Parts: sequence; structure tokens; C-alpha cells
Amino acid sequence: MNNYIEYFTNYVYKNYDMNNQFISLKYYHSLRVAWLMSLLASKLNMCDEDIVFAFKLGLCHDLGRFYEVARIGRFDNIGFDHGAYSNKILYNDLFINYMDISEHVLFRKAIYNHNKKDINNIVNNRELVFTNLLRDADKIDILRIRSNKDILNFDSLPDTKVLSNYMSNQTINLKDIKGMVDSTILYLSFFKDLYYRVSHDVVINHGYLDDFLKIVQVSESNQELFDNLINKIYEERGKVYVR
Repeated sequence: MNNYIEYFTNYVYKNYDMNNQFISLKYYHSLRVAWLMSLLASKLNMCDEDIVFAFKLGLCHDLGRFYEVARIGRFDNIGFDHGAYSNKILYNDLFINYMDISEHVLFRKAIYNHNKKDINNIVNNRELVFTNLLRDADKIDILRIRSNKDILNFDSLPDTKVLSNYMSNQTINLKDIKGMVDSTILYLSFFKDLYYRVSHDVVINHGYLDDFLKIVQVSESNQELFDNLINKIYEERGKVYVR
């Protein structure tokens, strides 16, 4: 897989400024998601060919983010669809050829859907498997990154719709996020909504949940609510995916 890393690295260094903190962030994020994809695929007992396929998905999933930063200077999760633009780069910059990608339709669908509120246009189980695998790996590393940033203050009432969606296992809409408490619940939903049991295990066993909880400062008045949110995560660990 080193040859794919080399091609990806050369592409990023040639076309973007690695001195830009956002470019650097997404470069290393892509490498980590690729590693997580191969790890999760191995834990699901996938064949070697599928593990490599999963690794390539991780490398390529955020290609659109680099263009986004170069164009507007920041990440815009509402105004710019980086999943869709990643697919455009796959073809315009010939990634689809140089990365020796098989199953083009599956590859494009997984990348297109990795950042969507809900999955679209999935027609068979194999597409669902890789799409959810990529969504899980992406969430896990986003949570790891956030755990190394500033404190989150959980000290006010959340948006009613955000809380309701979280507790009823509905996907939270980014447009409903209005403040730090809502953002905290969104991040917790990433833990809760992981599709695969092995993804939950990685989060717990690698201490990612514990690390995240360390940066959340909960007010006394919100402690019971916060505890209920955390309990919901552990309840979801009971989900087991059977291939």
C-alpha cells in the first residue's frame, strides 16, 4: 500500500501548500482514515483485496477538502459538498487510474456518501458495507482530532431538535447546530451512531471516548443530561453487524 501513499503524498505536495494548517490537517487525517479503514476491514475478516480497497477509500475520501481550503480558505460543511467534489477530482486528476481503483461505482458512492446526513443511492449490501465503513473511520478520526483541541463547555440547554434527534437515534442536521452545547451533542452522536461493533470497540479500546470526555466541562445543572447522553452511547454498543 506504500505506493498508493506515495502517489497521494506527491499529489498533495505538488498541488497544495502543506504549510497551510488546514491542508496539513486533512493530509494526515486522510492517512489515518486509510489506516482505520484497513484496521476495521481486517477486524471484519475481509479478504486482502477488500482491505486494500478500503485503504484506498480512506486515502481518497477527502480530496475535495484540499480544493475547498485552497478556494475559500476554510472548511464549510454546509455550503460546500466536499464528498461530491472528491468524486470530481477522482476523474479530473485521474486518481481513478493512478490509484488502480476497481469497482468505480462502489468507490464513488462510498466517497460521495461519507459526509452526507443520510446515505443515498445504495443498491446492494456491498455498497452499504464500504459506505458505512468509511463513515465510521472518518467519524473516529474526527473525534480523535477534536479531543486534542479546546475545551467544550456543556453549560446551557441544547437545541430541542438536536437533543430529540440524538435521543431518538435520528441523524442530527448541521443546520440545527447553534452553539457549543449543540456541537458537543453532535460529536457524541458520532460515537453513538457508529455502524459497526468493531468501530465501537476501536473507540473504546483506544481511549477515544475517554479522551473526548476529558475536554468537556459539564455544569452541575447539566450533569444528569450529560450522563444520559453518555449512557446512550454504551447502549448502542449492543449493535452487532453480521456480514
